[in-house]
Amino acid sequence: MSTIRTPAVAGMFYPADPRQLAHDVQQLLTAARPHALTPKALIVPHAGYIYSGAIAATAYAALRPIAAHIRRVVLLGPTHRVAVRGLALPEADAFDTPLGRVMLDTAGSTRYRPFAASHRQRAGACAGAFAGSTAAIPAKHTAGLHPAAAGCRHGVS
Repeated sequence: MSTIRTPAVAGMFYPADPRQLAHDVQQLLTAARPHALTPKALIVPHAGYIYSGAIAATAYAALRPIAAHIRRVVLLGPTHRVAVRGLALPEADAFDTPLGRVMLDTAGSTRYRPFAASHRQRAGACAGAFAGSTAAIPAKHTAGLHPAAAGCRHGVS
């Protein structure tokens, strides 16, 4: 039986309505200025789209030229609600978003030490719409998405 994580912050950090969210993300990506980059990694804000959407869109827009070649997405975000030491992996097989379901590479995630994680962490939720809109998460899920919440050495973030 698979476990699906419901949208953690839809309606708070980004629109819960799929049409509105798709429109907003597309507008932000269209307005993003292109860069001549071939990134190996991105550092992207994950606050509400009204605060950081334009900056996030600029980062994710850099993936457009290489999106077809991306096989694996490792998504690290901070823990905001629980203290963990190391990495906390979601106890889910997929994330539901207003724009659809994103399957997680649970087989690949077994390489990491598992920790219980708060299902309300928002970094993955905020990134999902942008990453899906730029095809950064492969549609066929060949290697997939590895989300993890990163704590600090002392377990407080």
